[in-house]
Amino acid sequence: MKKKEKKYYGKKKKFYSFFLKIFIPFIIVTSILGGIITAFLNLTFQNNISSNVQAAEKTVRQAGVKYWDIYQTELEEQKDAEYEFQTPYNHYIGNMIYLNNLSMAVLNDSEVVSMQGFIHLYQKDDAGNLTEITDQKDKVFLQINDTSENKYMLYCDNDIFGTAVPEMKDMSTDFSFDKMNEVYVSGMQFYPASYTCFADGEEQKRTVSEIPDGYVKLDQSSEFTIPHGVVGCIPISLKVDRYTGTDDIVNDYQNNSNWEYVEDTEKCSYGTHVVYAFPINNDNTAFAVIDYHYNIAKSLMGHMIIYTWLGVVLGSALISLVIAYIMYRSYKSAYDMEQYRRTTSNAMAHDLKSPLAVISLYAENLKSGKNPEKNQYYMDGILNEVKAMNEQVASILDMAKAEDLNTELHKTKVDIGSIINTAAEVYAETIKTKNIRLDIQGSCQIDADETLMYQAIMNMMDNAVKYVTKDGKITVQMSNESLSIQNTSEPIPEDVLKSIWNPFVKGDNSRHGHKGTGLGLSIVKTIMDRHGFTCEMKNAGDGVKVKIRF
Repeated sequence: MKKKEKKYYGKKKKFYSFFLKIFIPFIIVTSILGGIITAFLNLTFQNNISSNVQAAEKTVRQAGVKYWDIYQTELEEQKDAEYEFQTPYNHYIGNMIYLNNLSMAVLNDSEVVSMQGFIHLYQKDDAGNLTEITDQKDKVFLQINDTSENKYMLYCDNDIFGTAVPEMKDMSTDFSFDKMNEVYVSGMQFYPASYTCFADGEEQKRTVSEIPDGYVKLDQSSEFTIPHGVVGCIPISLKVDRYTGTDDIVNDYQNNSNWEYVEDTEKCSYGTHVVYAFPINNDNTAFAVIDYHYNIAKSLMGHMIIYTWLGVVLGSALISLVIAYIMYRSYKSAYDMEQYRRTTSNAMAHDLKSPLAVISLYAENLKSGKNPEKNQYYMDGILNEVKAMNEQVASILDMAKAEDLNTELHKTKVDIGSIINTAAEVYAETIKTKNIRLDIQGSCQIDADETLMYQAIMNMMDNAVKYVTKDGKITVQMSNESLSIQNTSEPIPEDVLKSIWNPFVKGDNSRHGHKGTGLGLSIVKTIMDRHGFTCEMKNAGDGVKVKIRF
């Protein structure tokens, strides 16, 4: 046990040693927890990507099968088509392009996953040649119904539609599209000629002045209706760079009648690039390629992972700092108390050693009887040294009493001026002998323990009278806010001033011709600290000034 105490208090420890002692194991534990959270977030991220891809695939496959069957039926029926979009093939393609765009919206619609994807649709003709029926352009769609309840999806490239309806292009907040009144068509494309909208808080009808070449007016008098306004799919990463192996997949599909699913992954400048290809009808004459990127670092999950690890590091550091600070303060308090005990013990031993040595010497001289004529001198010397030791022990007991936190303060209204006047009477003889001028100014009443304040002020006055120069002056200034005692004396060295309030710190006794216990000012400081008052001592003018702030 003693060895442990010696190791603990023998050498002063730095704050960083406590910090590292807490931080290293703490960050290891929190890193394990952070790793578990990271794995969970990464799994969630991958599951979200998988769910988006599966949802997009399901939509495309269901649409592919449904509209391929409708296409086959329409081919057998051989109906007449008034417009190009009514032909079986265009009817099939228009609906597939629309549902493909919806699938791309599903593919990219996630606040959690940072994902960019495009779905390419390919169609094989009777000769085995492949044609891509999609393009990487934003589209605005328009649904047209005929009397047979057939639904045709026409589209207009977003930039063209923006030219015809500039308010949509400008994203005006005061504009909302209501319905299409007059439409021109070309193949599977439409062009708005007249539409109704809400702008500036009222319904307005707008007419487009110029229609592009190649478009014909859609007859809405009886056969066709437009049940809804335009449908604009959200921007869907239209500039996605294509997978480097897409051509190989297309060629493999074109040359293989038993083609199945293909999936491949590669790294790219964005992050991870994945291609996922699959047939979309039962005849194996069409297929889709889901071509997408994802980057976990740019996703919400990635941000959460980054914040998790920042939280692990910063949180570990902050908590470690707090715990280390508490431990360090506790250690420092114990260390300072141990050092104080050692310093006090050493100082006491040193101060008592000299008078004991003198007493021992004088006693030996008395015992030997060699110089009987000096017996009175020896006895007086012994009594003086005993008196000094008594004063030393009394001061130590006063110090212990002042430091005892278990002793309650009995606060009353204390008249500081009365204590000063009492001190003046106590030291009147010394003041007269030294020809000191005592100037007492002001008055002061405070709430304090009268016994302790009496002891403290008497120590301050004792110090002032003891060290004042002959024919000097002591000035006492009082108010309810402070008390200062200044005497004319030699200045105290700066290095001594820094530790003047510590126990057993003394000035140059040989220079002043005085001996002291070195506890007087320390007792003052302890008493003032217990009352919540502050002390300061400084060289001022031609002397030294002690000031207490209440």
